[in-house]
Amino acid sequence: ENMVFALIVHSSTPVLNGVESATGEKDGTLPPESVDVYFSFFYEKISGKESDEVAQAIATSAARSLWQQKEYNKPFQPRQSSTTSRSNPNIASPAKSSSKQSGEVKADGMFYLPPSKVISSSKIVLWRLQELTMYTIVCYPDENRLLAGQFLKALPRYLSDQFKAASISATPREFFFRPDDFVTVLHQFLPGGQLLFMSDDFEKQLKRESDAAQPKS
Repeated sequence: ENMVFALIVHSSTPVLNGVESATGEKDGTLPPESVDVYFSFFYEKISGKESDEVAQAIATSAARSLWQQKEYNKPFQPRQSSTTSRSNPNIASPAKSSSKQSGEVKADGMFYLPPSKVISSSKIVLWRLQELTMYTIVCYPDENRLLAGQFLKALPRYLSDQFKAASISATPREFFFRPDDFVTVLHQFLPGGQLLFMSDDFEKQLKRESDAAQPKS
């Protein structure tokens, strides 16, 4: 039995014509009801229509998990009375978020996925946000979560090498147009859905083998 059930790459908020909607991250008031799925790959056979629906459902759940995490981590902001002077030193000023100032936004999380008519048994979902992209991996309950987390952390780097784009997570729509390149990365670093322990030497060896297999231009 495969250790990994699926890998899904998607946005963290609804995106319409390349512009984030007001839902979710832009104004922070409501969780997203749907997101854009850029790429999905299932290691357990699911029919085409169902795989799209399952990918969308899991991606939206991951985005909502991120939204909940942001809500939980928001600093407490006491409500100021309209009669209170703004110069009152006893009233705390609202805290400012610095997440946008660092350039590359990172967050990660995990949640459980219950069985359904399409998914026969419960799964564990781990996700990671990098720049504009969420990378979500769905695992069987007995999977090594540490390896899954390490894979998610390294995946953007593998993809940047394959797509020859330093900030592939900032332009995720590339995955729409070159899915075969994404599958190549999965075959190399997640063969048959099996998570690998990636030492530096082993990763370099896989990279050399991949480069050698690439057709000469």
